[in-house]
Amino acid sequence: MKKLIIFACSLMAGVSVSAQDVLITQKGDVKNVYDVEVGPSTVFYKEEDKADAPTLRIKKADVIMIKERTVRSMTWETILCKVLSPLQ
Repeated sequence: MKKLIIFACSLMAGVSVSAQDVLITQKGDVKNVYDVEVGPSTVFYKEEDKADAPTLRIKKADVIMIKERTVRSMTWETILCKVLSPLQ
């Protein structure tokens, strides 16, 4: 049930993370990234903070965590809460 809710929320809206963030993969790679967007099955990001930088992608299943610049860590459960919570 939990996975179904996460999947449904992912389909409804992408979540954006801004500034320089850290993306940690299942393989243990740590990438400094910008303009992170989480889609239903893919995470899109840029490795440079430039408008014309190429947008790269990685499978959502290959990502363990996204750490925001503010040092707050985002796992898929916290992203779900961010999508479901009312605007404040």
